[in-house]
Amino acid sequence: MIATVIKKIYDYFFEPACALDLGVSRFLFFGIIFLLYLREPFSLWGKTPEVYYQLEPNPIFDYMNIPVFSPEIMGILGFVWLTSLLFSSIGFLTRLSTALAFITGAYLVGITKSFGHPPHTMFLATIIIGVLAVSYCGDAFSVDNLIRRKGWLRPVESRIAEGEYRWPIRLIWILIALAFCAAGVSKIRNSGVEWITSGYIASLFVYHGFTGNRSFPVFSWLPLWIANKPFLNFTLAAVTVIIEAGAPLVLFHPYLRIILLPMLFMMIVFFWVSMGIPFPDMLATFVFWIPWNNLAERFHLLKNTLDAGYAD
Repeated sequence: MIATVIKKIYDYFFEPACALDLGVSRFLFFGIIFLLYLREPFSLWGKTPEVYYQLEPNPIFDYMNIPVFSPEIMGILGFVWLTSLLFSSIGFLTRLSTALAFITGAYLVGITKSFGHPPHTMFLATIIIGVLAVSYCGDAFSVDNLIRRKGWLRPVESRIAEGEYRWPIRLIWILIALAFCAAGVSKIRNSGVEWITSGYIASLFVYHGFTGNRSFPVFSWLPLWIANKPFLNFTLAAVTVIIEAGAPLVLFHPYLRIILLPMLFMMIVFFWVSMGIPFPDMLATFVFWIPWNNLAERFHLLKNTLDAGYAD
């Protein structure tokens, strides 16, 4: 029985897979993160008074006594991060650019989320960047692959049989599912069923309807309208907890993914539209669930030109 379980786990992570799924996901994911932070004034974080940083720094940064650098250094690090994100997206010097993206991104994201109460955004995306940095995500749909096919770089052996293109996506699936599950379990663990029955979610709609948060709701009337519908609030709260806590089910069967993934995606979009709470980094992670290779084969796109040498 133990041997069977080990084999199933091994097959789950290292089943032979084409490189295109990982390559296209890399291109879109890094590209979205690049656009999200393109106008971020990193140098200004170096000018923020240190007292604000001491209020609630990132626990790891606090333990390791990692400082906030000067505005000049913060600006340079920001430029290096954006450049590495762009290079990672297009797949140019992929191993180096993804490693730089992870190292500089881990510092910059950790710093920018350490002033006051840190919002839980971009932390999952940073871990995903780390996973991609140790994978062969640049073997397809990349500038590196085009250069390699021209003979300017040493060709690499096919890594399909070794599952090198499967395990990064499957590991990222698990990270995403656990992130959603942790959110649902946390609601029940800390508040119990009262998170659903007490009307707490209605108070959130009222709060964001009057004050806004990181951005205002798309429709200013919508949060207050929802807050005045008790049954709708109860339903939204219950559905939110159920689909978040049940997110790991998407790992076990394609049919469950077809049902739950759109629900999770629409849940994030709904709270963005209705409360003005954006989670674009979480939305970006959904690119890893799309079977790009199957779509390419079905519509006869991309396959022959961008994944040559890795299909057989």
